[in-house]
Amino acid sequence: MSSDLIHNSHLHFDSSDKHWSVKYGRCQRPSESFHHECLSTARLIASQTRKTIWILFSGGIDSEIVAQSFHQAGIPFQIAILRFADGLNLHDIEWAIEACDKNKWPKTFFDLNVEKFWQKDLLLYALPTRCVSPQLAVTMWLMDQVDGFPVLGSGECLLTRSNKNSYDWALSEKEKVASWYRFLNFRNKSGCAGFFQHTPEIMLSALKDPFLTTWLLDPQNYDLSNSVIKHHFYSNHFQIAKREKYTGFEKLAQSDSYYRAILKELMPNYDRVYKTEYFELIRKLSFSRWRTFLKFS
Repeated sequence: MSSDLIHNSHLHFDSSDKHWSVKYGRCQRPSESFHHECLSTARLIASQTRKTIWILFSGGIDSEIVAQSFHQAGIPFQIAILRFADGLNLHDIEWAIEACDKNKWPKTFFDLNVEKFWQKDLLLYALPTRCVSPQLAVTMWLMDQVDGFPVLGSGECLLTRSNKNSYDWALSEKEKVASWYRFLNFRNKSGCAGFFQHTPEIMLSALKDPFLTTWLLDPQNYDLSNSVIKHHFYSNHFQIAKREKYTGFEKLAQSDSYYRAILKELMPNYDRVYKTEYFELIRKLSFSRWRTFLKFS
């Protein structure tokens, strides 16, 4: 992975037909609040490029948090909204349109006939990046369209556990999502494919957030993933409207399943999940003055 895609190359993917693993780097300073680290990440990204920053806004909460982070940090940006032919994803992007109009964020629509794209160009994107998701390939197409530095609201700290009575929480890294990083490498294009994992500090701020840690250890909590508290978590740091969770592909489900099966048959070993135990990850990410002293002495 190119060193400019992840700050200080702290995140390392090891992917092959037989192996998938993820390694994380240590914070270079104590992490602060999640809100603070979001704005710090936006400023850091802005310092790394002179190109126009394009935030790819699907309508989801993650994308809006990214836009709010750049906005509150006082950093100029453009919004890219992917609009499907025949209004097939209008139920999703209407949230993006509303947020842009409310905040006066400059937006540009990029129109795509997804069915024709999957039929003609899917493999041109999927094979070089070992992407087993037709939906992720559509995002790659959008990254191709923007003339500048694309930023994706991806990389959230998704925690899961094996059953409702255990405390074996672990961070799940889906291999298919790494195809966005591989795409930027393949295109030799600068960008941020995972805003919420761009630095170890923003990751640690989320993992150590008081609301999250209280929820994780609550004996009355029987959920298997922290995805159920995403809106509540974000709302503690940003003003964010609650909405239904959509992918934007709900009206393309049949075609999505058809092409997904083809991709998985062509690349059967690239849909794995790598898990890092929660407390072990905290240890790996945490800032160490002793290690920093040894590095620079």
